[in-house]
Amino acid sequence: MSKRSRDMAVRHLNRGVSFIEKGLYADAIQALEQAEEEARDTDTSDILETVLHSYADLLLSEGKEEKAFEKYTEAAEIITELSGKGYETTEESAGIFSSIAPILEKKGNSSEAIQKYELSVRAYEKLIERESDNVTHRSNAASTLNNLGALLAENKDYKTAQENFQKALDIMEEIPEEKRQDISFQFKMATILGNLLDLEADAGQLEDSEDRYRQLVDTYRNIVRADPSEKSYKERLSLALGTYGNRLALLGKKDESKDAYKEALEILDICDEPDSECALKKVTILNKLASHFAEQQYHESAKNNLIKALDILEKLLEANPADSEIRRRTVAILGELNSLVETEEASEAKLSSYGLIERLSEKLLETDPSNTSYRLNVAFSRNIKGNILAELNRNEEAVSELRSAIDITSEETQLETDDTYASSVSILINDLELFADHLDDREEQLQIYGTVLNRLELLAESYPENTTVKASIAGVLEKIAGIMTEKENYENSEFILNEAVALYDELLSLEPDNEEYPNKLSSVLLSLAELKSGLKDHDGSLELYLRLFRMKPEERITGGKIDTTLTEMEKLAEDTKSKDSLLAEYKKLLGIREELVESYPGNTQYNRSFTGLKEKIAELLIDTGRAREGIEILISTLSARENSSAISMIGTSLEKFRNSIQKEADISKQIRDYGLLLEVYDRLADMGLTDESILEDKAGTLERIAALYDESGSAEKARDNYEYALSVYTQIYSARPPEVSGLVKTGNLKCRLASLLTDTGRREDAEKMFRSSLDDFQNLLEDEPSSISYQENAAYILNNLGYLLLEEGLFREAKPLYENALKIYIHILDLEPDNASCKANAACTLNNLGYILENTGREKDALWMYEKARELGEGNS
Repeated sequence: MSKRSRDMAVRHLNRGVSFIEKGLYADAIQALEQAEEEARDTDTSDILETVLHSYADLLLSEGKEEKAFEKYTEAAEIITELSGKGYETTEESAGIFSSIAPILEKKGNSSEAIQKYELSVRAYEKLIERESDNVTHRSNAASTLNNLGALLAENKDYKTAQENFQKALDIMEEIPEEKRQDISFQFKMATILGNLLDLEADAGQLEDSEDRYRQLVDTYRNIVRADPSEKSYKERLSLALGTYGNRLALLGKKDESKDAYKEALEILDICDEPDSECALKKVTILNKLASHFAEQQYHESAKNNLIKALDILEKLLEANPADSEIRRRTVAILGELNSLVETEEASEAKLSSYGLIERLSEKLLETDPSNTSYRLNVAFSRNIKGNILAELNRNEEAVSELRSAIDITSEETQLETDDTYASSVSILINDLELFADHLDDREEQLQIYGTVLNRLELLAESYPENTTVKASIAGVLEKIAGIMTEKENYENSEFILNEAVALYDELLSLEPDNEEYPNKLSSVLLSLAELKSGLKDHDGSLELYLRLFRMKPEERITGGKIDTTLTEMEKLAEDTKSKDSLLAEYKKLLGIREELVESYPGNTQYNRSFTGLKEKIAELLIDTGRAREGIEILISTLSARENSSAISMIGTSLEKFRNSIQKEADISKQIRDYGLLLEVYDRLADMGLTDESILEDKAGTLERIAALYDESGSAEKARDNYEYALSVYTQIYSARPPEVSGLVKTGNLKCRLASLLTDTGRREDAEKMFRSSLDDFQNLLEDEPSSISYQENAAYILNNLGYLLLEEGLFREAKPLYENALKIYIHILDLEPDNASCKANAACTLNNLGYILENTGREKDALWMYEKARELGEGNS
């Protein structure tokens, strides 16, 4: 059964191959299907591999790629299996993997495709090693290496790709000479060389690639010699010569490059004259020549080649006006000539070049009068001619060309809806406007600007949504207004400028992110503001300057304009009889000055003007009974600069202000206003105007603030202000001989401060302050020992000191303090037995002494103290 199946498989395989050779592919598929079926019943798999391989080749040729891939894959598995069993499968491996790789590549599986190509290459290398003269193996190996190189290049592995292309080339070059004359061989060589050259060119290997380009040219020469009647071969040779010429030129071999270009053109000159395809090939070579010369800075040579190309195209266009390819090439070459010539200085030669561009553009338009692009090409060629004539000072001709350029586009404006067309027409109109800008004759300028404005307005009617056209109109309006202002036609100038402002406002509402419109609007607003300023319309000019300033606060010139205008308005306001009206006007102007100062805080002039106006307002407020508001303003002026006029006024104002503070019921407002007074005192001190009376006022204010904070429960703030007040008093009294009032004031202040220090947990500081206060009162008692007040204060302080020690558990240290305090209270009560506060304090001291005795083991003595304290308390009630 196995032998019969093998024989049948071979028979069907042979039938299939025969059908393939005859082109009967459907019959071949049927035969190969039968061969596959029989082959699967054999004991060996070699016949199955052969059938599958042949079947896959046929399926692939029929476009059934997926099914072919399945057959190839199975065949490859069989080959691998056979190879493992010792069978010779090198040739089969080379072929099968070379077939599988392109399918994998097409599927996007590049890495696996590369692997299959490499397996195929290794197999072919073995085959070539065995049979070095086998042309088929070498040809297939070269094809596989070329495909592998192309895939590697596509995957950006350029170095390995280049190595594979080189291997392919080496293998092909080792084929015997007599076998290398075949056209298929030559084409394969050309393909490999082309791929290799592309990589070398990208890598910048110019020197290495020269020989290969020569080899490529020689290869195409061989192909042409093999079949000189085939035009396409000659065209390929001409293109190869053109590329070779470019490479030689880059290497600096100018003569050799010219020879290559010349040969390329000579090949194309052989073409028949009516042959438009060949003529277009010649245009391509001329274009390549021009590009090369342009890159090498051979400007005239580049231009001459483009002109030659255009001469050919002009004839082609006349013979074939409807040929779209000829039109397209003509437009392209015209564009290149324009790009080349536009960099030239204005000259008759440049004018002549644009005359040629205009002539061919007009011919293109004749072939299709409705073609907008052709119409614009004519318009722009005339426009450029106009600009060249203007540079040559041929103004009349220039204006004529520039107007003509606009006129030819105006014919189609009503029909076009594309904004690109509108933009192109705008450019043409703008060039006429630019021409007018450079004229010295104002009347001539005005006339041309009028024409420009008219054309732009017509364009705007056709393109009402086009913002560029509206912006151009606004720009021309500004220029016309400028001339009107020069001619002292102020009314018309103002009207036109307002129109321009309205246009820019509209544009900004449509395109708020446009960066150009604010600049252009600023220019118009400035012109209008200066016009109004010249006409003494201060309110109008100020409004415009302010708008400008708020748009661009960094523009210092606008700030200066505002400052000048405000100064003039302040002077005019001085004639106002009503102080309230004057105050209202000043306040309005002050808000603007404040805006200036905030934007330019370092500007001395703005600050001085701002301060001066505030002082005027302060004077008015003080005069109208609003001293508090006025003093706040004066303080702000003092913080800005030293000003003798403000200082002379502030004395009276401070007195009024102090009186108003004392009448205030709200503690927080009192604190705030006293704080304001302190700012005044500090500023006066900074100005070197401090004397003892000011310092005493300052210290008294600090005491008052401290008392208010104490009253409102803010112990720490009260403490801080008492400390500050004490430091001020110390400063005052240290400069004087000792006096009673000073000791009384500092003693009392120290005592209050010590109490606050106690309340805020600063016991050590409190103890020191109490002892300092005690020293003050003891000094006072030395001079006036009979003073009940001094005695009470001393006893009170002793009592507080005792309390501090008692809190720390220092009973022994606290006891003598309480005892001394008690002695003072007893002495006072002997003199004033009805002194209720003294009784209460004495009772407190007795209780504290009782507490100490109780805690030191003297309970009986403690009870006696408590009893005495109770008796004093009852007597006091």
